[in-house]
Amino acid sequence: MTSSTKKSAITASIYILLCAGAFAIIAAMWLRFSHAAARNAVTLALGSDGRAILEHLLAAIGLPLFLHMLLVAPVKTPANWAFGQREQYRRLPNILMEVSHMLDRYCGAIISATYFACALHWEHYQAYVSVYGQAPRGYVQGGQLLADAAGAVLAVVIAKAVRLRPRGQE
Repeated sequence: MTSSTKKSAITASIYILLCAGAFAIIAAMWLRFSHAAARNAVTLALGSDGRAILEHLLAAIGLPLFLHMLLVAPVKTPANWAFGQREQYRRLPNILMEVSHMLDRYCGAIISATYFACALHWEHYQAYVSVYGQAPRGYVQGGQLLADAAGAVLAVVIAKAVRLRPRGQE
């Protein structure tokens, strides 16, 4: 595989994941706020709790994945591959190289963990403090919380599965 083919494949992967993340976010928002007949059909098929779980799963996959790609892609796109070429390492301070490696390795996990922490807080708030200004529910919706956890883990797995660095530069 030539260098330009590798660069094209990585660029395509980045754009595909950005689009997949955006699509998941839009689908979750559509399920949440749309009043279309298709939304009603999903509610009829899954029930309102099932639809809410699907919304949480899509958002938990889409948002961390989209943010991860937005933060990592500018550093890892082929136009910026001067970072990865040995003879040009000396041009950049070592701290930039370390930040680049840390973004590539840990960004998805940090964003997903932050997303899940926010979801956990929101579930606790709705259960014991208030639900949109009304009385609290009195219980945690475990299905939604489980969907948030599963989606956050899937977002990390998907982000890690995509190689944003050429082989040999890990």
